[in-house]
Amino acid sequence: EELYTVNAEYQHKIVELRELNTDMTHLLEGTDVGTVFLDEELQIRRYTSRIASVFRLQPQDIGRRITDFSHNVIRPQLIEDIERVRDTGELVQDEVRDRHGVPHFLRILPYRVPSSAIGNETTKIIGVVLTLTDISALEAARARLAQLSAIVESSDEAIVGKSLDGRIQTWNRGAEHLYGYTAEEAVGQRASVLLKEVGEVDPLIERVRRGEKVEHVQASRQHKDGRIMQISVTMSPILDAEGKLVGVSSIGRDITALIAAQRKIENLLEQAEENAKRREQFIAMLSHELRNPLAAVMNATTLINKTSDRAIIGRCQAVIERQAAHMKRLLDDLLDVTRITRGKFELRMQPLDLRAPIDAAVESTAPLYADRGVRLELFVPKVPMPVRGDSSRLMQVVVNLLSNAANYSPRHSTVRLDVKLDEGHAVMSCIDQGVGIEAEMQEKIFELFVQSEQRLDRSRGGLGVGLSLAKNIVEQHGGTIAVHSDGPGRGSTFEIKLPLDTARQHAVTKGAIDGLRQRIVVVDDQSDSREMLRMLLESRDHIVFDAPDGPSALELITREKPDIAFIDIGLPTMTGYDVAEEIRKHPDLQKVRLVALTGYSAPKDVTRARDAGFDEHLIKPAELVKIEEILAKKQVTD
Repeated sequence: EELYTVNAEYQHKIVELRELNTDMTHLLEGTDVGTVFLDEELQIRRYTSRIASVFRLQPQDIGRRITDFSHNVIRPQLIEDIERVRDTGELVQDEVRDRHGVPHFLRILPYRVPSSAIGNETTKIIGVVLTLTDISALEAARARLAQLSAIVESSDEAIVGKSLDGRIQTWNRGAEHLYGYTAEEAVGQRASVLLKEVGEVDPLIERVRRGEKVEHVQASRQHKDGRIMQISVTMSPILDAEGKLVGVSSIGRDITALIAAQRKIENLLEQAEENAKRREQFIAMLSHELRNPLAAVMNATTLINKTSDRAIIGRCQAVIERQAAHMKRLLDDLLDVTRITRGKFELRMQPLDLRAPIDAAVESTAPLYADRGVRLELFVPKVPMPVRGDSSRLMQVVVNLLSNAANYSPRHSTVRLDVKLDEGHAVMSCIDQGVGIEAEMQEKIFELFVQSEQRLDRSRGGLGVGLSLAKNIVEQHGGTIAVHSDGPGRGSTFEIKLPLDTARQHAVTKGAIDGLRQRIVVVDDQSDSREMLRMLLESRDHIVFDAPDGPSALELITREKPDIAFIDIGLPTMTGYDVAEEIRKHPDLQKVRLVALTGYSAPKDVTRARDAGFDEHLIKPAELVKIEEILAKKQVTD
């Protein structure tokens, strides 16, 4: 039993030694240092793979003398160095090259172990450790440093000799070039006054007095023309024949451009880091945006395969079609990004009315607005807006703006798309009441893979490429796009300005003007108010009908089917609320826009008018600008 215990302990020790040996092997192999261990007879005990090629070693070479091998190191005395280290314990280290020209740092060290005598703290040498470290990167850095040093040293340098009290004694051409003063102007002047030297000079001179080196100290100096320069200052002592300090020699180099370049490099590095971060975020977004529709498609496919219910199959097919269309839009955006980055993004330019892509975009995003519970208000001129452009791409831009506005707006809020003509341009403003954009984000919102808000649930979706695409499309149309927000929670306004096709502006004919004309009904029991509003509307070339009470108003509106009706709330026998409710019951009158005329403006009055079916609420006496705004307004969706 005791023998069994001892044997188990030995086995445990063997396992520990094997693990330790494995750890040591992995440690050595994991470094960039080629290493070979030699015993006292210079026989190979262990080596790493990085040094195997240098000495052409194979696993079966363990136990052979290092002197039996040729090597690639250009050092004739290498074996002598190894023997000297073994015999004397002296360290040998040097920079060498192999026959391929690769530089290495060579170190040959004695391999020491403690003496066996108890209490003896001395060591003995039982072998040699030889290491080779590839220093190609270090040598390249040295070469680059030497190159930069040569460039600096060969540049114009201002060499100025000064007395200990700071008066200029010598002034070379480099100084004339650097500071702008001639030698006649500078010699005899105090450098602190002439060059506006600040308080760092005296401490530097004290360092020179103490024999310290003062090299490449950054300082500010003023040029003759008044501009402030950043220079690198190196100071050296001026000694007399007896070695006494009598002055200071100052060498100045203009490093203003160098500092600017360093700042530029820092900015570029920050930008590169930001771009890398965006790419990582984009990959995560892409994964999320594709995974969700794929999951829905796979689930729908599974359900179709497991059921014969036509209703369920129909809903699943709708899900597949909808999610496939969503993935197609994502891939289309990615393809557009690729075309832009490769300079292959092309537009099919042709004459068109800008209202067409706007209407198409509004129609395309209507389901999104209904789903998000956001109200869209559209203000578009009734006259044509001729431009030269790619209709589908312009629609893509408007869809992007409207989609972003809906996705970043709270439920029951309003998004306003306001389009107007302004000095030869069509100006489109998309105004929302959403989350807003921080000032810092506004500067880069049009860059690729940027989104104004990152959320863990990614409920707002998107790849962060839409606004970048929109900017590229708008600029290729000769236009501009800009954003403004007062900050988080304050909403956002995106404005697009596109040049009109001035050669086609004569196309705004009488037929286009006729498109401004609307059929209007005015309902008011006060004859003067009714007549004045009618005259005002007729002066704007509208077709106007009027009625004094609710029953006649219902008959008139049912017969004429107007575009809009202004209805007074305080009508006799039948209130304006009653009239609106009856109109909304009639299927043929659903498109008639109803405007409540009332003297009450409390929130409850506005709510009651909305509940009755009114689209707008106008306070008496109605201002002309409010009336014209309502007439120009086309309500798209609630």
